[in-house]
Amino acid sequence: MRIRFQTATDKEYAEHLVKNNMAPYYQTRGIEWDSPRYQISWKEFDNYEVLVGDIRVGVARFTYDDATTYIRDLQIEPSHQGQGLGSECFSHIKTRAIQRGSSRIILRAFEENPAIKLYRYLGYRKIRAGQGLIEMQLLLENEHIKPPSL
Repeated sequence: MRIRFQTATDKEYAEHLVKNNMAPYYQTRGIEWDSPRYQISWKEFDNYEVLVGDIRVGVARFTYDDATTYIRDLQIEPSHQGQGLGSECFSHIKTRAIQRGSSRIILRAFEENPAIKLYRYLGYRKIRAGQGLIEMQLLLENEHIKPPSL
């Protein structure tokens, strides 16, 4: 695996990347970026930089409850998109969620987001839709079952 996650410390970089990557979806819906809200979420979420070697290529942000890992953001720099890094991130996220004891991962995406095809390919299934958003989950229950030793 080429990627790794590192605890993020540069919230300005993260906010800039998320804001720019989400801009087309927000513009379509007439949503204005809410920087104060983002600043609050920075304190509430687990924030990671996505690195390839020592090069920062994205941001991943999560929250959790007893059984669920919520992907709040997974943003890859436009210049690094289309290189399989998103798929690698999802593999990394799945491993982390299992290690945390989560039984599922949930994410939300705007309904026209082309990444939904990737989410479906990776096994995520739609659980809700409305107001232009699709909520998807990946069940992890079977991932916790280890085969018996021979």
